[in-house]
Amino acid sequence: MNLNHNIEKLEVFYDGTCPLCCKFSLWLRKQTLRRGVELVCQPYQSEQSQVLFPTLLDYEPDKLLVVRINQDQVVRGEQAWVYCLYACKKYEPLATKMSQQPWLSLAQKMALTVAQNRYSISKLLNLKAKDINQVSCKDETCS
Repeated sequence: MNLNHNIEKLEVFYDGTCPLCCKFSLWLRKQTLRRGVELVCQPYQSEQSQVLFPTLLDYEPDKLLVVRINQDQVVRGEQAWVYCLYACKKYEPLATKMSQQPWLSLAQKMALTVAQNRYSISKLLNLKAKDINQVSCKDETCS
């Protein structure tokens, strides 16, 4: 995986009905980002996501995390996770390492496992969405 080092805007499209995904979005928004990176986190089900990224559903965000970089490069799954970490100042070295083999293969297995089991993991961790019908966790509506 060749990391794009010129990230100006990172758009993260996550499952807004999944408490674990909402928690991840909140965590990501609280991180100190690399200089010059604008972060946008949106539930893929929201109307705003459809306006921002009309072809989003073509990337199956219901199956894997989807990230769009600088409004043109789209990555899913493990690459999306790596880019989320790379955007965070504190985790940039880890993301750089994870973008290379054999770490990328491990990231792929982890991303797929988490994606396939996100609701069970949420239940196991006792995470709950306060208002699942709202399909949004902005302003900390996920607990």
